[in-house]
Amino acid sequence: MLLRLFVLVFLATVLLTSIAAPASYAQNEEVEPQNEDEDEFMSVDSLLPPVSAEGYHESIKCIDVNFLGESFADKRQDAQSKHYFQLGSKKAWIFARALGRNLGFSDEDFQKEEKLTGNAEAQKMIKDPAYYRSNIGRCQRLGLIYGDPLASLNEDPPPQAGKGNSNSNQKQIQAAINDKFMQWAMSWMIDRYVPGSAKIERLDCGAGGCEAYGSFTFTRGNASASIPFEAEAPETAPNTFIIGRLCYSDTTTGTADCVN
Repeated sequence: MLLRLFVLVFLATVLLTSIAAPASYAQNEEVEPQNEDEDEFMSVDSLLPPVSAEGYHESIKCIDVNFLGESFADKRQDAQSKHYFQLGSKKAWIFARALGRNLGFSDEDFQKEEKLTGNAEAQKMIKDPAYYRSNIGRCQRLGLIYGDPLASLNEDPPPQAGKGNSNSNQKQIQAAINDKFMQWAMSWMIDRYVPGSAKIERLDCGAGGCEAYGSFTFTRGNASASIPFEAEAPETAPNTFIIGRLCYSDTTTGTADCVN
């Protein structure tokens, strides 16, 4: 009973307070339960993490587990799984933010940890599907993932044809581009890279390597946008590539930037 009242006060505080929400929650702000089971999942009477510092940190991690799952589901056009992950992200964010305030963490502390944890954990989970599955299981046990979302872990769609292109080369280069964006984004002040969102739309390969052209998604405050990128992928050994120069053109601001 005390836990229920405690969390109820938390939820009311969070929902009535205007703050700059992290992108993973802000994108799902309008997501609502669609049936009784989902209503029960979002209820303050539902399963929740422990009301402790450990519960706070685990909840932040579950925001990112859901956010990454949403990206996977969106890639495979699985609307139902995407909705489930959005519910989980929203619930985890509400609980983590409310609990953090009670524990004395500032809004700045919360947003900093949410961003840093998200970048590091998402990169690790993308590289290690078993680690991602284990985190899904943990977040389910904490009551912060709805349903059975493991089906959203899927292979990339077949690549489009390109000069000298092959399926295995494109998948390898695309994964390397995502890794480089994850590392680069850790130095971005405002924007946040959406893990796994870089998609190659054209791959031109020849002697010495490939040039990749595509788009990726980032969030800025409550909004998200997809913009083009170009990448050089030198071939360091037969069918082995690294990412050299990576550039984007921000069509929302008219600016461009590159990293080597």
